[in-house]
Amino acid sequence: MEREQLHNRYIELCKEHGISVLVTNNNTADAPKYELVTNNAINNIVLNDTKIDTSMYEAFLAYAVSLLLLPNLVLKTERLVIRRFCMDDATACFSFMSDEQGMYLDGCKPFNTMDEDYWERMKLFEEREGQYVIVLQSTNEVIGTINVFSDDSRAVSSKEIGYAISPKHQRNGYAYEAISAIISLLQKDLLFDMVVAGVLPENTPSIKLLEKLGFSNEGIRHKALWHEGLDKPVDLMYYYIDR
Repeated sequence: MEREQLHNRYIELCKEHGISVLVTNNNTADAPKYELVTNNAINNIVLNDTKIDTSMYEAFLAYAVSLLLLPNLVLKTERLVIRRFCMDDATACFSFMSDEQGMYLDGCKPFNTMDEDYWERMKLFEEREGQYVIVLQSTNEVIGTINVFSDDSRAVSSKEIGYAISPKHQRNGYAYEAISAIISLLQKDLLFDMVVAGVLPENTPSIKLLEKLGFSNEGIRHKALWHEGLDKPVDLMYYYIDR
C-alpha cells in the first residue's frame, strides 16, 4: 500500500472515533522516528522516513495512532458502546464491584459500600487510559468494564485485557460482543501482534469465553497476581491470540 493511502486509512480510522489527525514527515537528521504534536485540537503524527525501515513504516504509524485513539476510544457494536470510564460511571459500576463471586474471580475484594476505598478505586479507574465501560445502547446503562493495558513482557507488540459484566447482564453475549470488537480494533486496525488475558484456573466461564473468541492456552504463570480477597499471590492461566 502506498504511503499516502496508508496515511488516509489511519486518518479515516481516527475520524471514525471523533479524532482529528494529520500525518506528515520530518526527515531532518535530528528528528525522532515519530512524534505526536497537538495544536488547536489537531493532532499531527510526524514520521521520519529516514529512520524507519520501509517494512516497519505502517507498524510505527499504527502505534502512533494507538497512542491517540485508545485513551479517547468510543467504539460502537450492534448493541453496545465501549468508551473510557469517567467518574459519572462510578455508581453504576457498584453493581458488579460489590458482587462477591465476580470480584473473587477477578482477584479482587468485593466492596460492601461506596466508601472511601471504593472511591479511591474509581479514581484509579479514571486515571487509567485503557479503562473502559461497556454501555448498553438501548438503555444507556453501564453493564461492565474492559481494561486494556500494555504487556511489555513479550518480544512483539502486545496488549493484555481484563473484563467484567454485571451479574444481571451475563449470559447475553455482551462480553463476547465487546471483546470481539476490542480485539478487532487492536489487531486488525492497530496491528498489535498479540492480545493476552490471564484468568484464575477455576474461572470456567471466562476460559470458555476466551476459547470461543479463538484464544489459545499458553499455560500457568506462577504467582502472577496478588489476590485482594485471599490476601496472597495466586497463579493465573494465560491465554493469547495472535494477529
